[in-house]
Amino acid sequence: MPEIVYFNLNFDDFHPQVNPDFGGDPDRGAFRRLRHLLDEFPGLVITLFTVPNWQDQPRRGPRPWYLLKEFLGRPVVQPLTEEPYRLDRHPRWCAVVRDLSSQGRLEVAVHGYTHCNPSRYAHGQEFADADETEALWRLQSAEAIFREAGIPFIKAFRPPGWGVSGGTIQALKTLQYAVFSPFPSRLRISSVGTVEGMLIPPQNYSIVEEPQVALRLAAQRGVVFAKGHMVYRYGWERMENGITDRSWANLRQVLRLLHGNFTVRYMSLMQLAEMAAPPVHAHFGPGTGSPDD
Repeated sequence: MPEIVYFNLNFDDFHPQVNPDFGGDPDRGAFRRLRHLLDEFPGLVITLFTVPNWQDQPRRGPRPWYLLKEFLGRPVVQPLTEEPYRLDRHPRWCAVVRDLSSQGRLEVAVHGYTHCNPSRYAHGQEFADADETEALWRLQSAEAIFREAGIPFIKAFRPPGWGVSGGTIQALKTLQYAVFSPFPSRLRISSVGTVEGMLIPPQNYSIVEEPQVALRLAAQRGVVFAKGHMVYRYGWERMENGITDRSWANLRQVLRLLHGNFTVRYMSLMQLAEMAAPPVHAHFGPGTGSPDD
């Protein structure tokens, strides 16, 4: 059993929307829960895959209707207009994120530009059809908003809806991204890999799972990379592992169990990238060679 366990906590879809709650209010809801977690566990770093200009609307009608629209080549969802969630239009939200980032407690990563693909039933897959030129434009547009908002971000990318094209991978390579995280939570990975020189980080615990799952992974692998979404439900759509009372309680129990049994080393994704370079495959703890089923 390893004495040291490496731990990372990361969430998708962070942006200023309040209803439903994607972390839009620093003093309430999901964002407040993250801040409480940071207060309770000194040294914890939370990686937030952030959408700088969220325009994705949920499906609200029957599933067949949206599938028919996709078949007929019509927009499945209409993007939000007037860019209500551009980060630079929410100065207080940005100020709180910027302050926590400067303290080394939050790490902001890139989760697309708008998180919207109107032509697909899986409408969150913004990059699923993008050629390299389109992907470059979207990534550079996202980076520009982060800079305008004064929010430091890392060169780490998780494709919205896990939809990714070859052109997107080439665009990430061109822009010298260090981390690429393309997999849904159900795929357990306890080792580090690479694609086109970009690190693929571990992910092996979903925040909706029982805390004992994380404890077992820590004992077996020495690595717990916990993954969740900011919101649980969006319209009729249910995210796979949003922040709820249950998942929140799981997280707190996980961290308490880990501290009670191991020496916990919190890790940001960029720290992981620095530790993993230059080897093609870097491992943390024993037996971390292959994905878990």
